[in-house]
Amino acid sequence: MTDLQGTPTQRRATRGLGFVGPIAALVVLVVMALLTIALLGGPVPTLGIDRGKAVAGDVPNRTPDPVKVFTPADPKPPEIAGSILFAKAGNLWTVGGADVLTQLTRDGSAQYPSWSRDGSTIYDVRVLTRPGNVPCSLIPASGCGNPDVKFELHYPVIERLSASGANPVTIRSGLYSWNGGRNTYFSGLWQPAISPNGKTIALITDAPDPLAHDYQLAFVPTAGGRLNRPPLADDQGLGHNDPAWSPDGSVVAYTYDHRDGTSAAPRIALYDVKTRSSRFLTKPGYAEPSFSPDGRWLVAVAAGAKGEDVVILDASSGAELLRLTNDGHSFEPVWSPAGDQVAFLRAHGLSIDLWVDTLTGSGHAFSVTADVPFTSQSALDGTSKPSWFIPTSELPTPSANPSAGNAGTSAPPSN
Repeated sequence: MTDLQGTPTQRRATRGLGFVGPIAALVVLVVMALLTIALLGGPVPTLGIDRGKAVAGDVPNRTPDPVKVFTPADPKPPEIAGSILFAKAGNLWTVGGADVLTQLTRDGSAQYPSWSRDGSTIYDVRVLTRPGNVPCSLIPASGCGNPDVKFELHYPVIERLSASGANPVTIRSGLYSWNGGRNTYFSGLWQPAISPNGKTIALITDAPDPLAHDYQLAFVPTAGGRLNRPPLADDQGLGHNDPAWSPDGSVVAYTYDHRDGTSAAPRIALYDVKTRSSRFLTKPGYAEPSFSPDGRWLVAVAAGAKGEDVVILDASSGAELLRLTNDGHSFEPVWSPAGDQVAFLRAHGLSIDLWVDTLTGSGHAFSVTADVPFTSQSALDGTSKPSWFIPTSELPTPSANPSAGNAGTSAPPSN
């Protein structure tokens, strides 16, 4: 069986720029900067799904409507345990209980929030700004007469916050420099996912060298330190997305981005942390995985002709067991730590809101007993997956936790 390891091609994916080589990407970035358009304020796209066509309002960093709390005339959401963390206009919010909304941050620069396993801290990506320099020699046919071209650089840092959203501490910066520090650029640091033991962050990045690497799965200690980039293959530089840890920390599921001609055909792959090998779990058409608390199931997104919907998959075989939605505009799902609900984002017109489905049964007998919104016309950030924390005292007694990811289909030849 061929695994997914190999040497990545020298391409990278940048939001809004399509799939381009690093030199070409720099050309476009500099031109954008000279036109005073902000550079890469958003994240690497979910390449498996063309959300821009399906959802006209999914625009990063737009000025959205305020988060609206439900009025008594609206359907009352069910009580939920714990707190769901999400992003709106670059600020972090939580919702818990019976639709109690709390704003945690206000500077408008946060993306991809994630609870720690014990709920004591929050990890996110913050986008900061500083001047940058690119050598004129890296900009073919630009006609620039100076050694360097200056532009406004928007770069990410991974940070840790208190549960209240205060006291930010930078864990890793995406700043990248060369030529003795004279030239500056950045590595993307997107979609951080915290390991169950709280020691490791799985993320999507082109570090340590953004001029040579694709956006792929990598790991960095939560205490800071050296980045570990496994030699995983990707498909023609399209990269990876959506890392998600299994409950026992032995496997990271992620999206292996792929295209069939002009159509998106992503697949969910499984990376074994111990063996450092990776293989496919699903056939093409699935992305954005999140494990159930017992590790037996995945909630994910299925891409179809009318858009994307939330589904439940078998974590051993990759078989689709149930479609939770059929609207073509539901995405970024996350399983409740209690195992009985799934939260996800749903687009309607120009707005994106947080919804929760309540489940009954298990395996092939799963069914949805409630499908309700927890925000209304709130224009949430469509690229930031929600994160759910429930205190241990409120969790049910855990069942047996079989090892995730022992099954999977063969992968294509390594690059």
